[in-house]
Amino acid sequence: MSHAQPLLRLITLTASIMAGMVMLLPPAIHLFFGWSHAHKQLATELRIHTLFLNKFISNTPDIWPAQAIRMQAVLEDIHAPGTSVRVFHTANGQQEEVGQMTEPLPWPPLTRMEPLYDYGEPVGQVAVSLSLRPILTPVLLTLLFSTAIGWVLFFPLRHWTVRIVRQSTLALQEGKAQAEAASQAKGHFLANMSHEIRTPLNAVIGLTTLALRTELTVKTRDYLLKIEGASRSLLRIINDVLDFSKIEAGKLTLEAIDFNLGHLFDHLADLFRNSVAEKNLELVMHIKSACPMALHGDPLRLEQVLMNLISNALKFTEQGEIYVEVDRIEEIPGGAEEGAEAPVVLAFLVRDTGIGMTPAQMEGLFAPFVQADGSTTRQYGGTGLGLSISRRLVERMGGRIGVESQPGQGSAFRFTVALTHHSAREKGHPVSPEALKGLPVLVVDDNAMAR
Repeated sequence: MSHAQPLLRLITLTASIMAGMVMLLPPAIHLFFGWSHAHKQLATELRIHTLFLNKFISNTPDIWPAQAIRMQAVLEDIHAPGTSVRVFHTANGQQEEVGQMTEPLPWPPLTRMEPLYDYGEPVGQVAVSLSLRPILTPVLLTLLFSTAIGWVLFFPLRHWTVRIVRQSTLALQEGKAQAEAASQAKGHFLANMSHEIRTPLNAVIGLTTLALRTELTVKTRDYLLKIEGASRSLLRIINDVLDFSKIEAGKLTLEAIDFNLGHLFDHLADLFRNSVAEKNLELVMHIKSACPMALHGDPLRLEQVLMNLISNALKFTEQGEIYVEVDRIEEIPGGAEEGAEAPVVLAFLVRDTGIGMTPAQMEGLFAPFVQADGSTTRQYGGTGLGLSISRRLVERMGGRIGVESQPGQGSAFRFTVALTHHSAREKGHPVSPEALKGLPVLVVDDNAMAR
C-alpha cells in the first residue's frame, strides 16, 4: 500500500478543502455582507449627526453650557435606536463632553468618530457606536450549521473514497502479482519447452547430417537436405523464442572474453556463402583500417545481431549485393583495465538492395513479433523476434540500432556497440580441425539419441 499513500493523502487533502469550504464559506459570506451593512449604517448615522451638530457647536468655551442644552435636544430628535452617541467640544486645548445619547450596547461595539467644525475650524468630535452582536449571532449560527454539514460530508466522502482507492490498489496489486506470476510461468514454460524441443531437434539434425554422409539415391538425398534445412530453420526459431524469454525475464547475461573481429567476419562469410550463392548475390564484408582486431566482449551475441541482420537482408533481396561494414567512430575515455587500451565504440552497417520499406512499415519494426506487414510472414516466414532481440542485445552492449529504407531501394541497418580492444598481440587463435584429429573426446548428455 506504500505507493497508494500519496494518493490517499491527496484525497484527504481534497476532501478537507471541500469540507473547509462548506464549513467556512457560508459564514464568511454572511459576515462580509453583515460587516458591510454595519459600516454603511454607521456611516449614515455619522453623516446625519455631523450635519445637524455642526449648526450647534462653537469654539467659545463660555457658551458651551448653553449649547449643551440645545445639542442634547437635537440628539434626542435624531437619535437612532441601537446606537450610542457622544459629542465633545475641543477649544484652546480643552476637551469636554457636551452631550450624549447612550444605550447599553452588547459586546463587541463598532465605533467611528467624525470631526465637527465652526466656520471651517475644528471645534469638536462626534462618536457613534453600534453593536456587532446582531451580525455575529447569525454568523455563528451559520458557522455551526455549515460545520455540521461539512463534517457530515467530509467523513463519508473520505471514507468512501479511501475505501475505493484501497480496493483498487489491492486489485492492482493482485493483478500485478498474477501478471508477474504468469510472466514467470511463461518464462519457465518457454525455457523448458525450448530445451525439450531442442534436444530431439538436435538429434534430428545430427542424424540427418550422418545420413547425408552415407550412399544415397538422389531423391533420398534431396529429402534429407530439405529435412536438415527445415530443422535448422526450426532451431533458429526456438533459439529466438528462448533468447526473447530470457531477455524479458532479465536473465540474459553477456560474456566478456577476448575475440578477433576478423575471425568473426570470416565465420559469418562461411555461414552465408552457400545461401548467397544459391540466390546469385554478392556478400561484401569490409573492416575499415581504424578498427582494432583484438577485442574484448561477447562475440556470440555480436555475431547473433549480425546474423539476424544479414539473414533479413538475404531474405528480402533477390538481386544485387549485401554489404557489411564496421568502422571505429569514437573512443570512450577512461574505464580501461590495467594493460588494456581504452574502450572503443564500433559502428556496423548492413545494407542490401532488396525490396525496402515504407515509413509506415518501419514503425515498430524493432518491437517483438512485428514485421513490415501481414504478408511478410506468409511470403518470407519468420517470427518477428529477430530485430527485437537484436535491439535488446545492442542496447545491452551500450549501443543503439536504427534503419534507413525506401521502397524498392533496399534497407540499411546501422548499430553501434561499446567494446574493449587490447594490444595487437592476439590470444586464443582457433585450432584447425586437422590438429584435432586423433584426440579423445568426452561426450556427456542425458539423452541417449543426442549422445
